[in-house]
Amino acid sequence: MMHVWVSPLLAMAVITVLNRLLAPYRIEFVSSWVAGLPGLVQIALAFCCLDLSDYWTHRISHTVPWLWRFHAVHHSSRHLDWLASRRGHPIDITFATAVSSTLATLFGLDAIEMGIAILLIEYWGFVIHANVSWRLKWLDRLWVTPEYHHWHHVRDRAAYDKNFGNTLVLWDLLFGSYYMPQDRRPADYGIDYDLPTDYFGQIVDPFLPRRKAAAPTRENEPTSAGSETSATPPPTEAEAFQRQPVAAGRSA
Repeated sequence: MMHVWVSPLLAMAVITVLNRLLAPYRIEFVSSWVAGLPGLVQIALAFCCLDLSDYWTHRISHTVPWLWRFHAVHHSSRHLDWLASRRGHPIDITFATAVSSTLATLFGLDAIEMGIAILLIEYWGFVIHANVSWRLKWLDRLWVTPEYHHWHHVRDRAAYDKNFGNTLVLWDLLFGSYYMPQDRRPADYGIDYDLPTDYFGQIVDPFLPRRKAAAPTRENEPTSAGSETSATPPPTEAEAFQRQPVAAGRSA
């Protein structure tokens, strides 16, 4: 439950501090134009800026090995429910929030508009992680649904590095990371190695030397002729515990 309290408070603190620090560096002509917009339009603009920035910080966290160590805490949930949306390492949250809010701040959006926008995004995060069976097919290419985001969490090689969007599917469509099978449902969540189950253990784990782990098993990998299971060699230490896109380890 510590994640439930720490994550949103840390995110709001980062936004507030950055908004003050970056205020002198705002892009003047853009911030002047933004200041003249109605409040609801400013909130919508903040929403789009944050959501696009979130997409790229999320994607980077899956690509850079040392960032994946921290982001893996979020993906370590073997069972998805609304609380899984709050599971996150403070460094992962600080990085994502700082980078995501920088663009909106430089554009002249205030902490209030960003705060409202990020609350909308964060509360929708509870929904897309929830243990529900909604399909909502009519939203497939418009808005991130629970099924759509659940595919992002599965241990299935075909779904690795897909569905990075938090609310708008547009970014995944534009940047080639859209994935939504129509013939099956997401299942088997988590990563290919175990993390501590307690909060402080998860905080410390990314800093620890990496241990060797058994090779992950994949339902979709081809099997050797005459055998029931594939003969996958044990991963190296780096493959087992660092983020290697698609090729090794849990990357989604």
